[in-house]
Amino acid sequence: MKNIIFGIGGAIIGAAAGFAAGWFYTKKKYENLANKAVEEYKQYLESQEHDDTDDGEITLSNEVANAAINKDLSAYKEKIKQYNTLYSSNDEKPAESIQEEENQPATTDAPYEIDGDFYEKDDFHGETMYFFEDGTFTSDDYMPYIDADVVDYLGEERNKMLDGDYDSIYVRNPKYGKDFVVLRDLRTYKEFLEDNPRIARLVNLGDGFDE
Repeated sequence: MKNIIFGIGGAIIGAAAGFAAGWFYTKKKYENLANKAVEEYKQYLESQEHDDTDDGEITLSNEVANAAINKDLSAYKEKIKQYNTLYSSNDEKPAESIQEEENQPATTDAPYEIDGDFYEKDDFHGETMYFFEDGTFTSDDYMPYIDADVVDYLGEERNKMLDGDYDSIYVRNPKYGKDFVVLRDLRTYKEFLEDNPRIARLVNLGDGFDE
């Protein structure tokens, strides 16, 4: 019976010892990794050349070093935040801020497609355009636009009509404060004028299109 008790006791002690050894090993491993990161950042700070260094920045750098030496990682992180704030106030930006700005979409006045539900919303005025199968874009009174005007009004979105993928499209143009709705006509512009001689005369293309 004593042998059994001693055996169980030995197993418990052995397991506890193994657990403790594993815990100390893991703790030591991550302490080493943390210390290495701290040391690399200290070296980085020391390597920086500050032509306009002031007392505030020197004090802050020393505090970073002291926090690192004391292995106070929470204090270390806080000092890094303060350093980034000071760095930014000296007309330069920390890497984190630069990365955030790079991820922001570029602000542009280029025309872009919108959902029909947003047509003439947000103080944008609506205007209708027509697209014909020969590639002609016209105003709402069927006057043809020159290519430069089409590019100015619709930008790259015009290609969605030219490629034949859309029967209609809504395009917002911030430059002019307008929302364009472009409607496809399955006829060529000439065929349309043949079917509408009165309009043909108005656009001075009515020769041969008598009523």
